Amino acid sequence: MLTGVSGMGKSTVLARLVARPPDRWACAVVDAEVLVSGMVVRAEGGEEAALELLRLVGGRLAEVAPWWRRRWLRRKAAAIGGVRPWRVNVRQWAGFGGSISHSPVQVSAGALTQGERRGQWTGQLAEVARAVRRRQLVLLVDTSELLAYFDDVTAEQPRPGRPYGVASWFVTVLEELLDQMPGLRVVLAGTTAPASVAADNRDCGRIVRVELEPWAPEDTGRYLARRGLSVDAQAAVAVTGAAGGLPVEISWLMDILTGQLTDGHDPASSFGELVAGLAERAGPARRAWLRSHVLERISDGTLHLLHAAAVLEVFTPDALLAVARDGDSNGAANREAFARLEHSSYIRSLDAGAGQWRVHTVLRGWLLEAARDHDARQPLPERILPALHRAAAEYHEALATNDRWSLRAAHHRFATGDNRHSAVWTAHLTRALGTQPLDTLRIQELADAALVGLR
Repeated sequence: MLTGVSGMGKSTVLARLVARPPDRWACAVVDAEVLVSGMVVRAEGGEEAALELLRLVGGRLAEVAPWWRRRWLRRKAAAIGGVRPWRVNVRQWAGFGGSISHSPVQVSAGALTQGERRGQWTGQLAEVARAVRRRQLVLLVDTSELLAYFDDVTAEQPRPGRPYGVASWFVTVLEELLDQMPGLRVVLAGTTAPASVAADNRDCGRIVRVELEPWAPEDTGRYLARRGLSVDAQAAVAVTGAAGGLPVEISWLMDILTGQLTDGHDPASSFGELVAGLAERAGPARRAWLRSHVLERISDGTLHLLHAAAVLEVFTPDALLAVARDGDSNGAANREAFARLEHSSYIRSLDAGAGQWRVHTVLRGWLLEAARDHDARQPLPERILPALHRAAAEYHEALATNDRWSLRAAHHRFATGDNRHSAVWTAHLTRALGTQPLDTLRIQELADAALVGLR
């Protein structure tokens, strides 16, 4: 269990394992954020997302199976949760020499509880796991704190001998897989550990917990040296303190200071001047100065693309460029700028198959805070965030098939104070609140759509 605050490098550790796995071991990666982020444009709800999570795990396991079994295992993983026809034999007989002339037969079964239904899905995933036949396999689960959204929060009425609820559900799925695959190892990476893992003191060494800590100045110095900046201890202390020891923020600073995102723009000052500026300031003033000093080194076109990415948060390259062009009449955002951006610390690939990218939470806060400071000093027509939110809303409304409604479009409209989607949003929330068991994931996504724009 790998834990640490956002920006501490958990995803980087997993990427390192994938790039350089232990000898004779294979790695399969699952990111829970792929499903949770995707839910904002889907209507099926959290139960469907739980099924997709198991299919995703099964598909990743299939990819590391022997090549001659992969296609069959991919189909088997995609079929998890499929309806299997029941076979029922009914026999009738007439006694005392009589005959049966009309006797319609009806066979019915009680609806499955959530626990029973998910138990069946887990059994089908276990079949895939057993068929992989890989002796040494590491399953890497990123953003594992989001797995809590797949757990049940209300108690179902139990039936004798039947499963009861799905609390800490995915942890029980992993336990089933570990039992079925003795050579399987699992790495969960998240800001917090699942409740059952955090509270379980009886694991007898089965669970190893690792807490990532902020970088010390020595760590920063070594990293800067690898990036081509040899600095003294005082400079390393200043940069580490300004970034709070967060690896992602230090990496972001180096992306800009080394010219990776400057787009040919002349740096405003040298690294030495940056360190001197940090030494002269403290507290909030230091953070504000650092933010402005770093961002002013980025060209207008690239900075506009960064702001558009911060507004979208999760996006495809086409969506990002469309929104950025809509908000920028000069058309400065282009694919060349995105090519530089995708190799920076600012964004990371969320779902390579779907071409989705996500802005890192810590760095997104940087850009949004800077944009709000800018907008507060500008007249309404020249403000950055309202224009980008409107462009994003129009983009998602153009893609929507349900009367221009989508949760992403509603989120961007709400962020500008436009409530045209409020009635449909309320209807979706009412429906989610009425589900049994409660659709926690759907409620969370609906609430975020309305509230995130207000923070």
